[in-house]
Amino acid sequence: MDLDVKTVHSAQCERSVRGSLTAVITAHGFGCQDRPQCSVRGSLTAVITAHGFGWQERPQRSVRGSFTVVVTAHGFGCQDRPQRSVRGSLTAVITAHGFGCQDRPQRSVRGSLTAVITAHGFGCQDRPQRSVRGSFTAVVTAHGFGCQDRPQRSVRGSLTAVITAHGLGCQDRPQRSVRGSLTAVITAHGFGCQDRPQRSVRGSFTAVVTAHGFGCQDRPQRSVRGSLTAVITAHGFGCQDRPQRSVRGRSLPLLPLMVLDVKIVHSAQCEGR
Repeated sequence: MDLDVKTVHSAQCERSVRGSLTAVITAHGFGCQDRPQCSVRGSLTAVITAHGFGWQERPQRSVRGSFTVVVTAHGFGCQDRPQRSVRGSLTAVITAHGFGCQDRPQRSVRGSLTAVITAHGFGCQDRPQRSVRGSFTAVVTAHGFGCQDRPQRSVRGSLTAVITAHGLGCQDRPQRSVRGSLTAVITAHGFGCQDRPQRSVRGSFTAVVTAHGFGCQDRPQRSVRGSLTAVITAHGFGCQDRPQRSVRGRSLPLLPLMVLDVKIVHSAQCEGR
């Protein structure tokens, strides 16, 4: 999965990034400054690197391997051998083999909410996805999306592109018309869950996961209003004409910014690379 990611070299960005992860992947870059989206320019301006979020002066210089950024088909993959040398607390987030990319993923992941984008919680309990109930039972799983009535039962294959360039796969027959390897999880051109994905989505980074909603309409981010309109919702993807109006059940909190409490791992092995 090759992502053409341009990073920002901004002293202001580097200086004012503190505290918890107060940033989203926004329409204009990575708003993790005190005034998000102010000093961040360019297309997708920030990555999740081996040292954290890519706020270093020279991001990705010490990150090796072909796929040096994070959401890969095989795991976190910022090491030479992804998922083998990753240890500690929440060391790598959305993997192809489960949540905690420990030696035995999803078995040794414990603690409170160790991963954040949940509808009712992420399946990082001792027996993941077994004690998670409700409609949306596992947000981004190792086997597919699974927001069907019987999630992950009709979804087969390895990570056949959960968030793909061909749609989200929460249709009645998920991932049946989705082919190829992980063809573009979060692309530089938008999401593309239309009938012809990425064809009617225009602009550079048309806000895949934005602070204002999803932009998979013909004019992304123009008809999406309100604060964070819950991109990953409890019942699917809020890419309707009126997002979250027809979404019922337990809803995600609407925040002015998508505040993720992410703990960055300070690993000597990771830092030394």
